[in-house]
Amino acid sequence: MQLFSIVCLMFSLCGLVMALKDPSCGVKYRGVGLCKMWITKIVYTPSKNFCRTEGVAGCYAEGTFFDSIEACEAKCKE
Repeated sequence: MQLFSIVCLMFSLCGLVMALKDPSCGVKYRGVGLCKMWITKIVYTPSKNFCRTEGVAGCYAEGTFFDSIEACEAKCKE
């Protein structure tokens, strides 16, 4: 029964990612490099369906970022 629950959860998460309004909204973000610089960006969180400000440490950041919360919501929020 536990295996069945895990499989259902996996399919649900896959469906959530595949059903994004725009595929670029599901790109994971991260800080890159050994620098200790704190970089603040606006990102979309698919599992919670909302945009927020997120900080990452590194020399630069990779991922899909937005200029404003409004721009993020217009492109990604369901």
